[in-house]
Formats: sequence, structure tokens, C-alpha cells
Amino acid sequence: MELFTTIEDMPIYNWFKCVEFKDYKYCLKNVYIAKNEDIVTYKAQFEALYSEFIDIYGISEHLKDIIDLQNEILIMEIDKVLTNDKSLQFDIDMAKIKLVEKLKVKQAKTNTTKVAIEKYLGFRLNEKEVTVKEYYDYLEAIKEDNGRTTD
Repeated sequence: MELFTTIEDMPIYNWFKCVEFKDYKYCLKNVYIAKNEDIVTYKAQFEALYSEFIDIYGISEHLKDIIDLQNEILIMEIDKVLTNDKSLQFDIDMAKIKLVEKLKVKQAKTNTTKVAIEKYLGFRLNEKEVTVKEYYDYLEAIKEDNGRTTD
């Protein structure tokens, strides 16, 4: 079983499968040999790759918002259990709906971002050849050229 060990060799296609669909078998260089019993290994490898990504590019504002909302939901759920206050369920449900919406926005942005990069570069990107690092370096360059810092 050969796994991608760095974002410098993992194709962006595989990365998107892991990020958007939580399909961690795409950490394998050959997804066709994936075994269900190895899913924990695949997920652990993705977490290592994601840590590398965060070390290089940081956390976006959108991701910070998602993490904050997840934490808020967790705190409300704990409060509900500790206080037996059933009225908190409405707030929890509303926060979960908001979280789902934020996650949908992130998925929709992936294709829009790819199109913007292709327009900027003047050629189509082959998602199965362009690595995660190359993809996000292109994005960083576009943001710098437009005078914006990365979020």
C-alpha cells in the first residue's frame, strides 16, 4: 500500500476527494487497491497531509468560521447534557443548519477557484497531474498579483 506522503506529490484531484467527500482512500497512489479495513490508516495519512497544508498555507477565515461554529455546537451540546436544558436543542439545530450551509459554500467554491486559476494561467489544469502544492501556489500568486493577502 503506497500512500502520498506530501502535498508536493498528491494530485489536487485526490485532495478534493478527501476534503470534500471525506473519501480518504484517495491518499493512496492507487485507489483501486483500497481496502475498507485500512480506512483508519488512510484518514491518519490525510490528517498528516492536512497538517502539512496548514503549516504552509495557514487557516483561511472560512475554515476558522467553520471551526468556531463546530466548537459553539459542541459547547451547546455539553451545556444541554449538563443542565438538562432541552430549550438549547433549538439553538443547536439552527447552528447545525448554519454549519451545513457554510460547508456547501466551500464545496461550490472549489470549481469556481479552479476556473479562476485556469483563466489567470491561460490554460486548463489537469487535476490528476497538478499537485496540491502547485494548485495552492498558483492561487497564492493570483492573490498577490491582485494585491490581496491570502485568507
